[in-house]
Amino acid sequence: MISPYQLLIALEVKPKAGATLSDVLAKVHPVLRELGYIDFKKNDDGLITAEDPEQKWAMQAYMFVEQKDDVIQFSTDGTFYFFKPDEQRRRLMKVKTAMENAVPCEASISQADYPRAFLSALFFSVGPAVIGICMAMILGEVMLRIWPVEENVHRTVISTWKYTLFAFIASSSIWRKYRAKGYTASQGFLRLTTVYFMVIISLYVLAIALSSQNN
Repeated sequence: MISPYQLLIALEVKPKAGATLSDVLAKVHPVLRELGYIDFKKNDDGLITAEDPEQKWAMQAYMFVEQKDDVIQFSTDGTFYFFKPDEQRRRLMKVKTAMENAVPCEASISQADYPRAFLSALFFSVGPAVIGICMAMILGEVMLRIWPVEENVHRTVISTWKYTLFAFIASSSIWRKYRAKGYTASQGFLRLTTVYFMVIISLYVLAIALSSQNN
């Protein structure tokens, strides 16, 4: 099943030698804190998030931790993210070593799952963006028939391909924040669709306003 929270790479930690999942979870906060992570939070679904201050302005600031069946799963990303997989693996390797030193466990890092990550991006980032843009364009064209604008203003202000590309790049960061807040896939999809709809409609309104000033 494809999810907006599809992981590219994950670290799985399984207790051994009499240790339990509770023992592993008890070491998550001190281990990540020792590695420099800050701003720990836990949502209603038990998802733990922490931030890496060194990655604050990058697209990999979050570390996510959650229980999956009989393992504790760590990931540097809450949604699709297939840029710099080596950087993700490097950060997870540090956590792997630290957890193995802190509690009896078996830890392994998964192979990068590019097909599912790509489908996640296609359906949940580009998908809502394109739907929002198309809805806005339909309403925008109706507006332009009522309030005509100069052709050059129309083409200069409204360039939809730029915003489709923006959707693909920027939405990964948006989905991470949605996951940290515990939003469902449908809630996140609706919010993204609305955001892109409002952006494009605003451009149509701006085009009409600029044309009115020129006249």
